[in-house]
Amino acid sequence: MAISGDGRYVLTGSWEPDYGARLWDLSQLANSSQPVTLRFKDRVFDVTFSRDGHWAAAGSWDKTTQLLDLTKPGARPFVLEGHTARTLSVAFSADSQWLVTGNEDRTARLWNLASADPSADSVVLHAPSSVGYVSFSRDGRWLALNQMESQSSPFSPDGFWFPSPALDTGCIIRAWKIWSCSPAERLGAISRRTNC
Repeated sequence: MAISGDGRYVLTGSWEPDYGARLWDLSQLANSSQPVTLRFKDRVFDVTFSRDGHWAAAGSWDKTTQLLDLTKPGARPFVLEGHTARTLSVAFSADSQWLVTGNEDRTARLWNLASADPSADSVVLHAPSSVGYVSFSRDGRWLALNQMESQSSPFSPDGFWFPSPALDTGCIIRAWKIWSCSPAERLGAISRRTNC
């Protein structure tokens, strides 16, 4: 479950039996309005909102993520495809220009939200193992891919520190430095890995 920054929306994900994500507009509850429902073919594993309130995203074990533009009521969601296994994590950059999806296929994909069709293309980041959790640093300069399904950012608030768990946990966190987050340019990255 996720709540939008302005407190207006709640996004829930369902495992069984209907495999749906539901967007509730809390400002319309008095009118008995029904939620917007996004349908999937398998469990909805992660949901999130962009910081600016423009986007909602839901990632599913059916290999897809659906992206909804909250500024366009009634618009159909963008269906983000390309992963070959279960999607485990979704996250927006702090400037709401990028969505990243983490997957069991040992990749994360970056989707450009400034594009007219964010589903048209993605930047693929390769990891040595399943990507269980993804997160951006607050300044948008770094992206971390964690093989464990840990729901906490490894970044300090100022983005200068990158703590890791104990040495015997067997997890790997891979950090990518973002060279350019300009919507007009393809993002470049270098890999830094910490064994934790």
